[in-house]
Amino acid sequence: METQISKLCVTATQRVLKNHPLGSWRLHNTSMGFRYFRVEISPLDGLAGKSLEKVIKLDEQMAMTAKSTGVRSYRNKGVVSIEYNLPETMWRNCTKKMLSKPLTIGAVTPNQLISFGDFTFPHTGIFGTSGSGKTTLIKTILWTLALKYNPRDLQLFICDPNSQLTDFDNLAHLKSPIARSDSDMAKAVGAVHATYLERKEAGTLHGTRVLLLIDEASQTLTKKDTQAIQQVIDLVSKGRTFNINVIFGNQDNGKNGVYSEILTNLANRFIGTVVNASESTTCSGKAGLECHKLQGSGDFVRVRSNGTAIRFQVANLTPDDFETLPRSEFVPPPEPATSANYSTEIPQPNVGGRPQSIITEERLAQVAWLHKEDLLTYSNGLKYFNLNKARFKQVRDYWLNFTIELKELNND
Repeated sequence: METQISKLCVTATQRVLKNHPLGSWRLHNTSMGFRYFRVEISPLDGLAGKSLEKVIKLDEQMAMTAKSTGVRSYRNKGVVSIEYNLPETMWRNCTKKMLSKPLTIGAVTPNQLISFGDFTFPHTGIFGTSGSGKTTLIKTILWTLALKYNPRDLQLFICDPNSQLTDFDNLAHLKSPIARSDSDMAKAVGAVHATYLERKEAGTLHGTRVLLLIDEASQTLTKKDTQAIQQVIDLVSKGRTFNINVIFGNQDNGKNGVYSEILTNLANRFIGTVVNASESTTCSGKAGLECHKLQGSGDFVRVRSNGTAIRFQVANLTPDDFETLPRSEFVPPPEPATSANYSTEIPQPNVGGRPQSIITEERLAQVAWLHKEDLLTYSNGLKYFNLNKARFKQVRDYWLNFTIELKELNND
């Protein structure tokens, strides 16, 4: 079947070129992806860029000649790539079982895999309209990261306004429950920004990696949320120095340039189907990629700041895949606490009893059990409970005794 498709697409390309006086071309390469067949051609007589653009504009004629539902054409230096849509009956699925290497999130072909990477490109943008497979890609990225990194080495904060990521609700890497309400999402962004400020002030360059994932940014960061938007701008422009990374997901590039400063700092981008060529250029940061002609359902283009762009199919996860994730016994408490939620008045200690506190025993138990050794610092007391120094000293001994009791119970 692949031989027949190859012959059909190559013949269609040659026939259309023959009918237009655009010089001589040679067949550079052919390949078959999961949803398309690619024909690559290059000029024999050194055509100028404008002539290459004229060839790209013949995509509709090539699609009609090959009887394809559509063609995506683009330039890669001196080569023109012409990708013919395959009929849906010929689509192939990509699953995690096909992908053998860690951090692999999809494939160009069964033999050419796509990796999310090791944060060399520190901040990531994921764009695509409804049906593009954006949520599938986010799930696959989270899954690969959770299996690659120990919870002590990667701390996650997730904003999920549409409750699309419930498979990760008690993931061991979560530093707070997945945020879904407006107030909780603002707290999550604020918590990561507070970590950035804390590390910046202390000069901590090699702390535990912190990852903030924002899905549906247009709901998480509305135009009126100027403080949260500025906090994200700080994180994507300066956070990498302090081991803080951001994954920014949205259906488009934002209205009226509201996210322009954020997009500028996204060196690792994944673009699915978008509404038009303008959105393709803005979301990808590169003109001429024609991402609005992708076929949806996990059909994506990865673009990096070094200029490389490659089309691939996102790997689909199964329920069995999610069973392999490390889980927490407790769901972590919300963070950070704010003065809007808690009184900051310092309580008077009870003689012969535990110090009065706004912290419930259940909530304290959850945090103590999850964080054990790193709990007893002033910075964590401030982060998790909004404790000032006086209150922190009052409850410190209780924390110590509580964690010792938990360990003894666990050993029993």
